[in-house]
Amino acid sequence: MIVSIMVAVVRASLVALAISVPSLLLVPTSSDGSYIVLLGALLIGALVCLEYLNTYPCLLEFRDAPPFNRFRFAHAAIVISGTSLLLRGALGVDPSPFLENISVILGHTLDFPYSPVHLVVLMLPHNLPSVFVDAMRLAAGFSAFVSAVNILVFYSVMKTTRWPLSRGAFNVWVNLPLLDPTFGGDIVVRLLRAGRLNIMFALLTPFLFPAGIKILGIILGAHFFYDAQSLAWLIILWSIIPTTFAMRGIGMMRIADLIHQKRQSNDENHLMQMA
Repeated sequence: MIVSIMVAVVRASLVALAISVPSLLLVPTSSDGSYIVLLGALLIGALVCLEYLNTYPCLLEFRDAPPFNRFRFAHAAIVISGTSLLLRGALGVDPSPFLENISVILGHTLDFPYSPVHLVVLMLPHNLPSVFVDAMRLAAGFSAFVSAVNILVFYSVMKTTRWPLSRGAFNVWVNLPLLDPTFGGDIVVRLLRAGRLNIMFALLTPFLFPAGIKILGIILGAHFFYDAQSLAWLIILWSIIPTTFAMRGIGMMRIADLIHQKRQSNDENHLMQMA
């Protein structure tokens, strides 16, 4: 019990620390924004701690199916840290030459017409200082590359291992608490449909997110574009949301396939017993 509590606290602390990185590295234009982010980090950290301590989680999916959430955290931590460091360099504070050199290659390579990275650049105000525009291009290219690598590595691990059965039986209702078991329909069909929808959202979000932010800026004003922390969180959300959708979709389709295989195996055994 003590070990479980310690592990949950460590996980919660790492999540809270990762969320706090932009507030710690970037100079805010408003202290209220930093306080809100830090408060959010504490609340999300507390939620993660409770989810890992509870026997049956309420929100956290694939809790008992590592390394799913480890991939999600590693991706988020790398994107948050990399984006914050790139924007910190744009502010002229402790630039990271190695990270910037890699991001220059990625940013300019992926910034072609109609690409998600190009749309991120287009959503920025025309009068935004060029140093921030360049930093956003580099951060978008870096984040897109990290997201693609994360998804490919997770997919490779899933295909080359028995995930999510590597630790024994997989409880669908515990690991997918947001999937309503009382809702009608075959579970395999529902999982496949949900998986495909998540994949579709993952493909559309990188294109629709910049358009939505552009419209929001027109309606509410573009003042948040002039805050380094706000710019960082735009890139972070632009990267994390579609990656989460993609991993969730891949995971659900994998579970649907395993359930289908199990049913086929049971049917074959039943026929052999009858024979």
